Parts: sequence; structure tokens; C-alpha cells
Amino acid sequence: MVRVMTHYTGDIIPPMTLHRRCSYIEFAEELYPSVWSLKLLCLVPKTRDRPSSMEKLQVLLRHPIFCNLFLLLVYVQACSNLAMAGSIVKFLPGFEGPLPFELETGYIGVGESEDGQLFYAFIKSESNPQSDPLIIWLDGGPGCSSFIPLFFGIGPVILEPLSFDGTLPKLVLNPSTWTKVVSIIFLDSPVGTGFSYAKTAKASQSSDFQASDQAYEFIRKWLHDHPEYKSNPFYVSGISYGGIPVPILTQLISNGNEDGIEPRIDLKGYILGNPITKVSGILNYRVPFAHGMGLISDELYESLKVCCKGEYEIIDPSNAACSKNMQAYNEASNHIYAVLCDSIFKN
Repeated sequence: MVRVMTHYTGDIIPPMTLHRRCSYIEFAEELYPSVWSLKLLCLVPKTRDRPSSMEKLQVLLRHPIFCNLFLLLVYVQACSNLAMAGSIVKFLPGFEGPLPFELETGYIGVGESEDGQLFYAFIKSESNPQSDPLIIWLDGGPGCSSFIPLFFGIGPVILEPLSFDGTLPKLVLNPSTWTKVVSIIFLDSPVGTGFSYAKTAKASQSSDFQASDQAYEFIRKWLHDHPEYKSNPFYVSGISYGGIPVPILTQLISNGNEDGIEPRIDLKGYILGNPITKVSGILNYRVPFAHGMGLISDELYESLKVCCKGEYEIIDPSNAACSKNMQAYNEASNHIYAVLCDSIFKN
């Protein structure tokens, strides 16, 4: 029996309508007419009610190289001929020669009448795919495509920004890819994220619980189509807003195993990075976290607790002592890698 530890800091979050923070669409018309005679769909995150760091990220995502990434992904999707599970992609624009790893893309229908179509990219482990762990990756947002970590983080190829000259970006092998030791399913979830789509208006509506149910349905159907992975150690993983659906999905898998639902999944646990664990009030945990990480002193931490009374998200402007201490906290915890980053960029 697998014991699943959920890291919620509050009550279980009720079903809620997803705010697609990362599905804001901009049309970049005739951005590269010499390469493609189409309009690009460049996805950039909304910045309303987001930290300033996200606003900086928006500037990065507006860069043509990021739009080129989605141009590349449109090409990948076209190469798959909108097939169901099991289309092998052997070449990617921007990468020289055939891919030295196995990339499979496709759709799997979920929900009522399979009106939700979830798009995925599966990359087989380069070591021992027969026994290496199998990971399903859910990105943040909600509504951010898992193709972002595929091409900008843990996938086998990454964009080479230094070579960008206005043409199709160059893809290079990622020496730190997770696929050296694990197989990964990059899933565009919930429906409406990335290349995933709905056949009906009803199917386009979602909640955290419904999206998790559909992801569980996806996993079962995917394993049915790929029975050779049924016995592999299985992990659910994600970042940011993935901190909400990942534990829910993990619990669903655990419950399904106990109820004898087939195929049985060899669930080992889940992996979360920078997770959101509750929708509101999460910033109140930043001060205890900073103290636990040694970013602020014991004295400042105790003073913050007394002056701010545990409220660090919405600061009362009339509380001068709290405001002063929060300023000290911000100075101590912001840009902690600034010196290192400066040295990297100078080199």
C-alpha cells in the first residue's frame, strides 16, 4: 500500500473555475513570412495579480525566440497528423539530423464522450526504459503547456538563445535532461492548455478536481496503449500551480490501486517544485519559509510575527512597524542569486 502525503496547508480546495493565466493569446502576424505563411499563436502569461518577477517573465516570453518555440510546436503537431496515441516524431526543425531519442506525440480522449482531447509528448529514458521510473509532468498556471519545461528545462533538447538571428531557433541537446534516467510524459492539462482542446463548450469548462480526474483517465488509457510501462515505478510531478492537481491526482491513483482499478499503477510518490499549496493566503508562508531557509535572522522573524500578526500578504499601511520589518524582509530575501547571476552574464 502506498501512503500518500498531501502537503496542503489548508482545507481541501473546492472545485473552482480555472483561470487560464497562461492562455492569453497574442497574434504575431507575419512575424517570419520567409519561413511560414501563417499567423503565430504566441502564448504569454497574464500579469494581473502576479508578482513583479512574473512581469519580468512576460517580457522574456514576448521575445521572438519564445514565439518561435510555439511555431516549432505547431510544426511538431502538424507532423503528427493529429493522430491519436503513438505517432513517432523523428525530426524537429532547428535540430540537425534525426533525433537521438524517441519522441512520441498524440492525443487521448477523456471525459464524457471523450470530448476532451489531451495532447502529450512522451520521451523514453535513454538508460533502461524497461525499468526506469515513468513520470507524468503537469505544468503550472493553470493552463501553461508542459512543452515549456520540455524545451526550456528538463527535456532532452533546449533552445539555444545565443544563436537566435531572426530565423528558426536552433535546438541543442540538453546535458542535464531528466530523460537520461527516467521516461517522461509531458501532458498539456487541463483541457484547453497548449495543444489540448475540447470538442464542445461544456468540455472546455474545468475545475481542479475535474482536471485531475481527466489526467487519471489519461494515465490509465495511456498505459493501456503502452502495457510495457505498467510495472515501471511511477511518479506524478509538476511545478507552481501543479501543487494543487498533483497531490489530488496522486491520491486518485492510490485510491484506484486500493479499489482494484486496472491497470494498477506502481505509484511511488510525487515531485513538486515551487508549488502552490492553496489558492489564497499562500504569501503568508513566505516569511516562515525564509526564516527556515536562513534568509532572515531570528530577531527579524520574531519581530515580524509580533508586528504583523502573521499577515504578510496584505500589509496594513497604517502599521508602520510591520511595513518597516517587511521592507527588511524584502531586502534580505530578494535577488539572493544576484551576485552569481551578474558573474555569469559578464562571462
